[in-house]
Amino acid sequence: MYTLHYSSNFESVVQIFLDDLNKLEAELPQILTGAALDHVAVVKQRIQNQGIGSSGQSLTTKAAKRLGAYSKAYSRRRQKYGRQTAKVDLTMSGDLMRSFQVMPAQQLGSSVIVEAGFTDAAKVEIARGLEDYYGKAFYPTIQERRVIVQGVVEAIRQRIRQGRL
Repeated sequence: MYTLHYSSNFESVVQIFLDDLNKLEAELPQILTGAALDHVAVVKQRIQNQGIGSSGQSLTTKAAKRLGAYSKAYSRRRQKYGRQTAKVDLTMSGDLMRSFQVMPAQQLGSSVIVEAGFTDAAKVEIARGLEDYYGKAFYPTIQERRVIVQGVVEAIRQRIRQGRL
Protein backbone atom coordinates (compact mmCIF):
# COMPACT_ATOMS: atom_id res chain seq x y z
CA MET A 1 0.00 0.00 0.00
CA TYR A 2 1.21 3.47 -0.89
CA THR A 3 0.52 6.45 1.46
CA LEU A 4 1.22 10.13 1.13
CA HIS A 5 1.76 12.27 4.16
CA TYR A 6 1.46 16.03 4.00
CA SER A 7 2.55 18.36 6.75
CA SER A 8 2.42 22.10 7.02
CA ASN A 9 4.14 24.80 9.00
CA PHE A 10 1.10 27.04 8.50
CA GLU A 11 0.59 27.62 12.22
CA SER A 12 4.18 28.76 12.76
CA VAL A 13 4.03 31.02 9.69
CA VAL A 14 0.81 32.59 10.95
CA GLN A 15 2.41 33.07 14.38
CA ILE A 16 5.42 34.84 12.83
CA PHE A 17 3.03 37.07 10.89
CA LEU A 18 1.05 37.89 14.07
CA ASP A 19 4.27 38.64 15.95
CA ASP A 20 5.32 41.01 13.18
CA LEU A 21 1.93 42.74 13.30
CA ASN A 22 2.33 43.22 17.06
CA LYS A 23 5.79 44.74 16.49
CA LEU A 24 4.31 47.02 13.83
CA GLU A 25 1.59 48.08 16.23
CA ALA A 26 4.25 49.04 18.77
CA GLU A 27 5.99 51.18 16.11
CA LEU A 28 2.74 52.86 15.03
CA PRO A 29 3.20 56.05 17.12
CA GLN A 30 6.59 56.65 15.47
CA ILE A 31 5.28 55.89 11.98
CA LEU A 32 2.24 58.15 12.41
CA THR A 33 4.37 60.92 13.90
CA GLY A 34 6.52 60.74 10.77
CA ALA A 35 3.39 61.05 8.63
CA ALA A 36 2.22 64.06 10.63
CA LEU A 37 5.67 65.67 10.29
CA ASP A 38 5.41 65.15 6.52
CA HIS A 39 1.93 66.74 6.62
CA VAL A 40 3.21 69.84 8.41
CA ALA A 41 6.24 70.15 6.12
CA VAL A 42 4.38 69.84 2.81
CA VAL A 43 1.55 72.14 3.88
CA LYS A 44 3.88 74.86 5.16
CA GLN A 45 5.98 74.60 2.00
CA ARG A 46 2.91 74.91 -0.26
CA ILE A 47 1.44 77.86 1.61
CA GLN A 48 4.64 79.81 2.17
CA ASN A 49 6.39 79.10 -1.13
CA GLN A 50 3.47 78.87 -3.54
CA GLY A 51 0.58 80.76 -1.88
CA ILE A 52 -1.83 77.92 -2.67
CA GLY A 53 -4.62 76.44 -0.55
CA SER A 54 -5.66 72.84 0.01
CA SER A 55 -7.92 72.73 -3.04
CA GLY A 56 -5.33 74.27 -5.32
CA GLN A 57 -6.88 77.71 -4.97
CA SER A 58 -4.65 80.75 -5.08
CA LEU A 59 -4.65 82.54 -1.73
CA THR A 60 -5.55 86.04 -2.90
CA THR A 61 -7.32 88.95 -1.26
CA LYS A 62 -10.92 89.69 -2.11
CA ALA A 63 -10.24 93.41 -1.79
CA ALA A 64 -10.99 95.59 -4.81
CA LYS A 65 -7.83 97.64 -4.36
CA ARG A 66 -4.85 95.33 -4.51
CA LEU A 67 -1.13 95.54 -4.51
CA GLY A 68 0.15 92.09 -5.41
CA ALA A 69 -1.87 89.33 -3.80
CA TYR A 70 -2.90 91.45 -0.80
CA SER A 71 -5.09 94.47 -0.29
CA LYS A 72 -3.29 97.72 -1.01
CA ALA A 73 -3.17 98.72 2.67
CA TYR A 74 -1.94 95.34 3.91
CA SER A 75 0.63 95.10 1.11
CA ARG A 76 2.10 98.41 2.20
CA ARG A 77 2.26 97.16 5.80
CA ARG A 78 4.01 93.99 4.67
CA GLN A 79 6.46 95.96 2.53
CA LYS A 80 7.25 98.18 5.52
CA TYR A 81 8.39 95.04 7.37
CA GLY A 82 10.30 93.65 4.39
CA ARG A 83 7.75 90.96 3.49
CA GLN A 84 6.89 89.90 -0.05
CA THR A 85 3.48 90.76 -1.52
CA ALA A 86 3.40 88.70 -4.74
CA LYS A 87 1.54 85.81 -3.06
CA VAL A 88 -0.38 85.31 0.16
CA ASP A 89 1.87 83.18 2.36
CA LEU A 90 0.01 83.50 5.69
CA THR A 91 3.29 84.57 7.26
CA MET A 92 3.81 88.01 8.72
CA SER A 93 5.57 87.47 12.04
CA GLY A 94 5.97 83.72 11.58
CA ASP A 95 4.08 82.93 14.80
CA LEU A 96 1.19 81.21 13.01
CA MET A 97 3.41 78.82 11.07
CA ARG A 98 5.62 78.15 14.11
CA SER A 99 2.48 77.18 15.99
CA PHE A 100 1.46 74.68 13.25
CA GLN A 101 3.11 71.55 14.58
CA VAL A 102 2.73 67.85 15.26
CA MET A 103 0.98 67.07 18.52
CA PRO A 104 2.27 64.24 20.72
CA ALA A 105 0.89 60.77 19.92
CA GLN A 106 -2.11 59.74 22.03
CA GLN A 107 -3.34 56.24 22.76
CA LEU A 108 -7.15 56.18 22.65
CA GLY A 109 -8.28 52.64 23.43
CA SER A 110 -6.70 50.49 20.77
CA SER A 111 -6.14 53.47 18.44
CA VAL A 112 -3.12 55.71 18.13
CA ILE A 113 -3.89 59.31 17.24
CA VAL A 114 -1.32 61.78 15.97
CA GLU A 115 -2.51 65.19 14.85
CA ALA A 116 -1.05 68.19 13.12
CA GLY A 117 -2.44 71.42 14.44
CA PHE A 118 -1.85 74.64 16.25
CA THR A 119 -0.23 74.66 19.68
CA ASP A 120 -1.74 78.01 20.63
CA ALA A 121 -5.50 78.62 20.96
CA ALA A 122 -5.16 82.16 19.60
CA LYS A 123 -3.46 80.78 16.49
CA VAL A 124 -6.31 78.29 16.02
CA GLU A 125 -8.70 81.23 15.82
CA ILE A 126 -6.43 83.09 13.41
CA ALA A 127 -6.17 80.01 11.18
CA ARG A 128 -9.96 79.58 11.22
CA GLY A 129 -10.42 83.19 10.20
CA LEU A 130 -7.88 82.86 7.41
CA GLU A 131 -9.53 79.68 6.13
CA ASP A 132 -12.95 81.33 6.27
CA TYR A 133 -11.53 84.10 4.09
CA TYR A 134 -9.23 82.19 1.71
CA GLY A 135 -10.61 78.65 1.87
CA LYS A 136 -8.99 75.57 3.40
CA ALA A 137 -5.22 75.80 3.51
CA PHE A 138 -3.83 73.68 6.36
CA TYR A 139 -5.09 70.35 5.03
CA PRO A 140 -2.97 68.31 2.61
CA THR A 141 -3.90 68.28 -1.06
CA ILE A 142 -4.59 64.97 -2.80
CA GLN A 143 -1.01 64.93 -4.12
CA GLU A 144 0.37 65.76 -0.66
CA ARG A 145 -1.68 62.91 0.84
CA ARG A 146 -0.03 60.56 -1.65
CA VAL A 147 3.40 61.78 -0.50
CA ILE A 148 2.40 61.27 3.15
CA VAL A 149 1.03 57.76 2.52
CA GLN A 150 4.16 56.88 0.54
CA GLY A 151 6.18 57.95 3.58
CA VAL A 152 4.18 55.55 5.77
CA VAL A 153 4.67 52.72 3.29
CA GLU A 154 8.40 53.44 3.13
CA ALA A 155 8.67 53.52 6.94
CA ILE A 156 7.09 50.06 7.11
CA ARG A 157 9.30 48.73 4.29
CA GLN A 158 12.38 50.10 6.05
CA ARG A 159 11.43 48.30 9.26
CA ILE A 160 10.96 45.07 7.31
CA ARG A 161 14.37 45.47 5.59
CA GLN A 162 16.05 46.15 8.93
CA GLY A 163 14.48 43.03 10.40
CA ARG A 164 12.55 45.04 12.94
CA LEU A 165 9.35 43.31 11.85
